[in-house]
Amino acid sequence: MIGKIAGTALFYLPSGFGWREGLAVGTGMNGRGAVEIIIAGIGLQMGIITAEIFSILVFMAIFTTLTVPVLLTWTTNWLKKRGELVHQETRDGYLILGANPLGIYMAEKLKAANKLTLVDSNRELVAIARKKGFNTVYGNILKEETMEEANALELGTFIALTGNSEINLLAAQLAGDLFYIPKKIVTVSPNEAGADVDLLDPINASSMFADKTNLTPWFQKISSNQFQEKIVGVETELTAREWIKENRDEQNPILAVFILNTEEELRAFHYKEIISPGEKVVFLQ
Repeated sequence: MIGKIAGTALFYLPSGFGWREGLAVGTGMNGRGAVEIIIAGIGLQMGIITAEIFSILVFMAIFTTLTVPVLLTWTTNWLKKRGELVHQETRDGYLILGANPLGIYMAEKLKAANKLTLVDSNRELVAIARKKGFNTVYGNILKEETMEEANALELGTFIALTGNSEINLLAAQLAGDLFYIPKKIVTVSPNEAGADVDLLDPINASSMFADKTNLTPWFQKISSNQFQEKIVGVETELTAREWIKENRDEQNPILAVFILNTEEELRAFHYKEIISPGEKVVFLQ
């Protein structure tokens, strides 16, 4: 264990990321499981090692494997406290599924400070988005080649804005499993069978707008410019879901789309967001 962890830290130094990160990498590499046990089993069958040595090797493999989650958690928390932990979330930019009016609206707001790509299977919508100057990919989002063309490996947030909840969920799962997009935000329709917010946790996704949403009326409002964009401040910390409950208006429906932080930066409004004092919510009405 000393050789594996300390050795990794030592030879990690030329990377320039520090010996502490090298220790974290070493603890992740410390587990010895299948390969060692197979080799020990072959050695036992051939009479090269005794049963006692075989037992020791099996114990070593199991013990070192069990240390990985404990030591890796400790070292990553150590790096986090020092502000040295490199997160996958450092990937920036947005991949938006849906070149519909709402997708275009969100893209226009986000494009200034972020890499952004739109994807849609409707040629007319793709043509409109391209005329507006957006990098837009035509294709089936559930095909790997479409995600590759959209440079999904370089982007940090996937937002699904189609009216088909099942497509949204499947696309989010593909974005996470094959392209490792860390943040996945999905629109869930209130009247669609077979797709529900309960399916979001297994794929580590969150619901856009922090609520089930029928997008069709909003597509119509935005395309006909019959909506108002409003911004309200938040005085106390609360979750996105709590904000929705406090501001829901059945007579005049609202659609919370962004959170504006104190540095005037926008981020998508979704179920897992925490809104801090001084931040603002951008919503449509």
